[in-house]
Amino acid sequence: MAGGARGAARKSRVVDPELWARRLLESAERLVGALEGVDLNEPVWVPRKKQNKEFWSRWAFFETAVHRGDVFLMAGLPFELDTEVALHLVEAA
Repeated sequence: MAGGARGAARKSRVVDPELWARRLLESAERLVGALEGVDLNEPVWVPRKKQNKEFWSRWAFFETAVHRGDVFLMAGLPFELDTEVALHLVEAA
């Protein structure tokens, strides 16, 4: 019997692609809702650099771009990031 975080992850795996899509959209909506009401200069906890909400929006943007690329490449599909988006992500790093 697996315990801890690994066991919990196994129990909560989602196999329904539609449920994955709904969870992704709900999570994105929650992030947008959390960020909308906060002034850009309001200090918030972040792991590094700018201590404001800009970190979290950039982080979510970066993670989405990277993992979208992962999925496309694993599926053998071409993946290209818009130059402006790529430059923005590099600037954020």
